[in-house]
Amino acid sequence: MKILLAQISEEGTDRAVNLPLGAMTRLTEAIGEQRGRLQADLRLKNREGHIEITGQIHGRLAPPCQRCLEPVLLPIDEAVRVVLIPQRNYEETAPDIHLGPGDLEVSIYDGDELDLAQILEDEVLLLIPAVVAGDDEEGRCLVCRKTIDELYSIEAAPAEHHPFATLRDWVRED
Repeated sequence: MKILLAQISEEGTDRAVNLPLGAMTRLTEAIGEQRGRLQADLRLKNREGHIEITGQIHGRLAPPCQRCLEPVLLPIDEAVRVVLIPQRNYEETAPDIHLGPGDLEVSIYDGDELDLAQILEDEVLLLIPAVVAGDDEEGRCLVCRKTIDELYSIEAAPAEHHPFATLRDWVRED
């Protein structure tokens, strides 16, 4: 979803964005195919070419558990704040830049339009934690209900369900 900079006023322009998660290619590469939609209620302000985007992101992701690789439901309801400066301003001041504590929240844009889908995808990628579902009292994964020993026993797991099944033949050769 692209928006022309000329459409963004100094007082602010409101945008409601509704994007399919499956269309976010970098997200798919990072955590696998996702279903559902990402909604964002954004306010964009243009301050002499510096664009400030604030608002809320809502949605649900299902990244794989780092233990069992089964999907873990991860609700997203986060505030977003992005500041974009024009490429030309960055190039003019690049030699004189000294980074301060809040300066890494600034991104650079080029041209006369912004791609809100790409900006939101960047923000979602930054929100994804390394997901470990956790254990119950007996040490079982909260997603698949198996213990670590059951998960990583190459001999016990069916080949099509074990993440290391392709290595099974190598182990048997030795």
